[in-house]
Amino acid sequence: MSMSHAYPLEAREVLNQIVRDPRFKVLNTAPAIGLQVMAFSLLGYIAFAGSIWSYSQGYIPYLLLLVFSGYGLVMMFASVHEATHGSVARTPWLNDMIGTVAAFLYMPGMSTTVYRQLHLAHHRYTGDTDKDPDAQYVNAPFILCLFRWATKDIHWGIWFARNFSKRTVKEKRAFICGVIVYFAWYGGWLLSPYATEFVLLYLIPQRVFYCVLLYFFAYVQHPPGVLQSEQPFQATVILNAPKWAHPLMIYQDKHIIHHMFPSLPFYRYPKVWAFAKDLMEKQNIPRRDIIEWNWQPNIPKPDYSEAVQTRIMAKVNSVVEIAEGVRSYELIAANGEKLPPFTAGAHIDIHIEPGLVRQYSLCNASSDLTRYIIGVKCEDNGRGGSKRLHELFTKDHVIEISTPRNNFSLNVDAEQYHLVAGGIGITPMLSMAHELERAGKPFTLHLFARSQEFLPFGRQLENFTFADRIQIYFDNEMGLLDRDIPALIGAAEKSKELYICGPQPFMDLFIDQAMASDWDAAAVKFEAFSAVVVNSSNNQAFELTLSRSGKTLQVKADESIVEALEAAGMAVPVSCGQGLCGTCICGVVEGDVDHRDAILSTEEHQANKKIALCVSRAKGESLTIEF
Repeated sequence: MSMSHAYPLEAREVLNQIVRDPRFKVLNTAPAIGLQVMAFSLLGYIAFAGSIWSYSQGYIPYLLLLVFSGYGLVMMFASVHEATHGSVARTPWLNDMIGTVAAFLYMPGMSTTVYRQLHLAHHRYTGDTDKDPDAQYVNAPFILCLFRWATKDIHWGIWFARNFSKRTVKEKRAFICGVIVYFAWYGGWLLSPYATEFVLLYLIPQRVFYCVLLYFFAYVQHPPGVLQSEQPFQATVILNAPKWAHPLMIYQDKHIIHHMFPSLPFYRYPKVWAFAKDLMEKQNIPRRDIIEWNWQPNIPKPDYSEAVQTRIMAKVNSVVEIAEGVRSYELIAANGEKLPPFTAGAHIDIHIEPGLVRQYSLCNASSDLTRYIIGVKCEDNGRGGSKRLHELFTKDHVIEISTPRNNFSLNVDAEQYHLVAGGIGITPMLSMAHELERAGKPFTLHLFARSQEFLPFGRQLENFTFADRIQIYFDNEMGLLDRDIPALIGAAEKSKELYICGPQPFMDLFIDQAMASDWDAAAVKFEAFSAVVVNSSNNQAFELTLSRSGKTLQVKADESIVEALEAAGMAVPVSCGQGLCGTCICGVVEGDVDHRDAILSTEEHQANKKIALCVSRAKGESLTIEF
């Protein structure tokens, strides 16, 4: 990933919030064998062959032949498309084989290996007319687009040929073999006695299908001239379509889900949308009808927060030790004026020192704009931000902060609430409790900590006006795993919501228990700070060793590992380029990793056995990877 292609921080925070959801990790994991897509592609072959047989027997008219055979090809395309992202099966060779077999009638000679390079370039550079191979199907008058759609195999072949020198030996062989198969297939049929039948029963339906497919997968999906790298939520639309049509469209009404999370199997889009809907719909994603000839895209500028994103100067007004290793900091505006407004669940960026930025939740009532209060736990084994903040921030210390933004907003329209906090996760919950009390809503604030000494704000809790709604649980009295979580949060009910914040395993447990108790996915919400603020000015060059070949490369301070590998003539599978999808995950042999992705878990980061090549780097002077 080019350093200049990183999504805006606010966008990464939104996407990381979804990726960190334990429900996402399960849904984003490919099936072991791939029976779903195998069955899907088989149905495509049956639909294609069955329609030809039915037409030849006089059972259906030619128009229905076009419909059924065309949709059969759609199913075949969807299968190779899934294989391209490794979403069919966990075993790579099986995944690719299923995709290649499915692709044969859709585009003879096309293999998963070849299509992967072309399609991942589209994901990586969506909207870039110079690098996105699919931009030509969008950025042109409709009639010209129609011609390009009908001949897309030729255009894709030209694109690959132009990039031939950049491909690996394996990819070059696959492309050459594919070209031979392509010409043998078309030449053989067109020179045979069955040429007329071939054109009527295969070539015409195939070309019609190409047009329909690219209309739905490209033309209506991507507003011309919008770069995904700059406006990730505006480069793909949401299609207005009746619910019954969603499965027929292979759930491409939410093509935005695919572009944000490309490794997610298509049949799981609705499940992710169920719990991500509230957050995604706040991102100003453009909408359009399926057929809208005169659509004029009015692409809104990204606005990820309630306030214009600016930096303001603040002053530390007080510092209080509120638990073992935890301090609260009261911040006021350096100029003495009121601070920008915020809503419960919001957080701010704290610029601790040059190049070191961290996010912290606001825990005071949103009605009090004379101050912001944050709670900071000193993490001895963290990335150094909290420890440095504890060292530097004293009374009257002047700092730079951002205006608040909120990816964990409180829905005040529900009728009952459970707020669950583990340790320092109490911070956004206090602000929510203030808000719910002011709104007159029934709620319970559940607080978990190791013991009384480790409960943040423990001594102040009894002074809150909602103290009677607080339930406290200590591990030294009963372990978390021994508690009856379903009884604590209660049964799923309409207009009842669950908000969770704390360590990832803590949140995972409550989310899993809520799902097991049939809670609605949209009613379970959690907070995850996982967007790493990358300050590339602090990057250091390092030596990269490739264990399989023994080659050594120098990764410059201003380039990513992917860029260094590509500059050395080695192709790397990259899709999102943001550390969100897992396409470029690679094994680590030796060296410490500066993890900057969201797709790997905290445990995987600590194990130091994997790296996201698009964003992460070496902590030291050298790194050896399985490549």
